[in-house]
Amino acid sequence: MKKLFSLVLALSLLLCMAAQAESPFVSREVDWPITTEDVTITVMGPKAALHVEWAEMDLWKWLSEETGLKFEFITPTQESFRENLNLTMASGDLPDLFINAGFSSYDIVTYGVEQGLLAPMDEYFDIAPHVAQAYQDYPEIYASSVAEDGHIYTQNLINLPIWTATSHHLFLNTTWLERVNMEIPTTIEEFHDVLVAFKEQDANGNGDADDEIPLGGSKGLGSLRTTLLSAYGLLTNGFEIERATGEIVYTPITENYKAYLKTMHAWWEEGLFDIDMFSQDSTSMNARAAEDLYGSFAGIAAFVIAPASMIGDFAMLTPLTSEMNDQPLQYYNGAFTLGVAAISSQSEHIEECMKLLDWMYTKEGVLTMSYGPHNYGFVEETGAHYFILQDGTGGADDAWRGQLTIAPSTALPVNMRASEDSYSAFYTDAVNNYNNSILYTQITEHALPYIHYAQPAVIWTSDEAEAIAAITDMQTYVETMEAQFITGETDIDAEWDNYVNAVMSYGYDEIAEAYQTAWTRYAEAAGK
Repeated sequence: MKKLFSLVLALSLLLCMAAQAESPFVSREVDWPITTEDVTITVMGPKAALHVEWAEMDLWKWLSEETGLKFEFITPTQESFRENLNLTMASGDLPDLFINAGFSSYDIVTYGVEQGLLAPMDEYFDIAPHVAQAYQDYPEIYASSVAEDGHIYTQNLINLPIWTATSHHLFLNTTWLERVNMEIPTTIEEFHDVLVAFKEQDANGNGDADDEIPLGGSKGLGSLRTTLLSAYGLLTNGFEIERATGEIVYTPITENYKAYLKTMHAWWEEGLFDIDMFSQDSTSMNARAAEDLYGSFAGIAAFVIAPASMIGDFAMLTPLTSEMNDQPLQYYNGAFTLGVAAISSQSEHIEECMKLLDWMYTKEGVLTMSYGPHNYGFVEETGAHYFILQDGTGGADDAWRGQLTIAPSTALPVNMRASEDSYSAFYTDAVNNYNNSILYTQITEHALPYIHYAQPAVIWTSDEAEAIAAITDMQTYVETMEAQFITGETDIDAEWDNYVNAVMSYGYDEIAEAYQTAWTRYAEAAGK
């Protein structure tokens, strides 16, 4: 394997040196057409609600012209895709190429390692230098992608630059903060005091001191959970790597988690949470945000929850600390999405499919897959890219984009870092991309300096997957009890030991051992 990667690295460096001589849009970085023969590739993927029929998209028409390949499509709806994928794999009559298939770790073991239905992509890295280079540059992603037999069976979305993978953040209404004459909080205790002020005063300035909701939420703790747990030195309500020792820990049975529950229960009793957060959906939450009823909430971006006209009101908080943890911690959900694309081992056109996937790891591939072949441009002054609307201007319109390419609502087998220069400029372009430019500035200051992996993504062995399967029931129990502890339905101190014993009864020892074994294997593969 090391010799293979050394050869691939050498090939990639030669290709990159050649490509630097010209713009990548003149020298495509790939040798096309892929074929001059009569080759038809059958592609299977989920058709999102925003998509026209895939055969009608500019993307596939353009790819056919440029590559010489012809395409046929199997596109169940997103809602029925998983069922159709399972039936397809069971039938043995497979398409050549899967796109946005969502193959899980268990699927990769089953269909790749055990049944041999998926082609081992690493055996074709000599004709896919951009894919191989990505694994060479990011050994931790290689370690997360390689199966127990040493092969890579799926192509992944490498989601770099990393500011796009920082998960949820706390946002605070600074207009409210000024009205209650308080400073930006840095600890969980200071944050509590701000929430109390929001509740007791007319923070939204509408003349009614009783309609303010200090802390908004939906579907339970949801996005709030990781932002509040981090103050206690925890990143998730599941298994994670203890930063000091490198060993695994299941946070819902730790004393720090117990302290978090007690704080959240106290806040609930004080009326600091949205009373409907365990029952309302995101639509209801967004409506309340639009009425200026929330002093704080958590999300991937303020503009996902609050109207665009209010974006400037919400500051992203640096992760909070507490008496139990003096280091800001930002949950980092990883730089890639596993199992996005795969090639059938039965296909007569594995090499053609691999060359197509390799192109998706180039700058042209990233932008073409994201926006369509003729629908992106560049800001001359900055190099930022932008999506071209139907009227020729730049902007955002996923309904229009869904007529051009599969990108809306789809995980693409592309390497975002291939166009990192363009994306960096994109996220800082305050004229053409105002919302994202604010988000980028916030994340750069308040999140990136503090990011930590909670747990690396791995491909489980069959035995590990069997043991870990029980975690679904265990997590359901934990989150049910979390709600009961916070709302006071169950007393935390009186029932804590019974709660921990119940967690253990779900096969905790076997699950923990499987996690530890898998993460040790990951660390060895990543060279850590």
